[in-house]
Amino acid sequence: MKTFDNTFWKIFIPFLLIIFVILFFPYWFTKYSWFNIDFSDTGGIGSTIGGILGPFIAIAAAILTFFAFWVQYKANEQQKKDLQRERFENKFYELIRLHKANVDEISIHGYSQHKTERRRAFVSMYKEFRYCYFVTINTHEILLRNKSLVKSYDDLLLLKLAYIFFYAGVGSHSEIVNKAMIGDEFEELLFSELNH
Repeated sequence: MKTFDNTFWKIFIPFLLIIFVILFFPYWFTKYSWFNIDFSDTGGIGSTIGGILGPFIAIAAAILTFFAFWVQYKANEQQKKDLQRERFENKFYELIRLHKANVDEISIHGYSQHKTERRRAFVSMYKEFRYCYFVTINTHEILLRNKSLVKSYDDLLLLKLAYIFFYAGVGSHSEIVNKAMIGDEFEELLFSELNH
């Protein structure tokens, strides 16, 4: 974010023109009569210029003070944006660090003392999830062919069911968790066939 953006220049250029015009005030006020007041008869030239230019210099000082506040405002806005960006980056990198630490701690123990760790564990989990999905689809198709199911389920619902079994596992220990996650969405026969 630029401090001296287009808005600044739209304000500053007229200000420069006003200052330029102010420089000619002593000449105009002492050479010509304004509103039937002749400034050339008012005493010493220094008193005249000081008396005439005093208010205009004060106005110019007020305008310069405004510009100082403008620059400070823009700097504060930039600092606020930088702080927000820095907070986001810190949070993002902290989340990446936590994810990396979690990945480094993953360890899957197989049946035959086989152990998969770290990133390779995701490949094993993907294969296991695919297996759960194919078992769910095959069981669903078999029960449909045997006319044991009342209704047919679409692939998305079967994918959800496969994920629940992948996540919580199968067997008597996982049955309560699986039933709570599934609810009444699937028929009991399909659930019980997959849970064995």
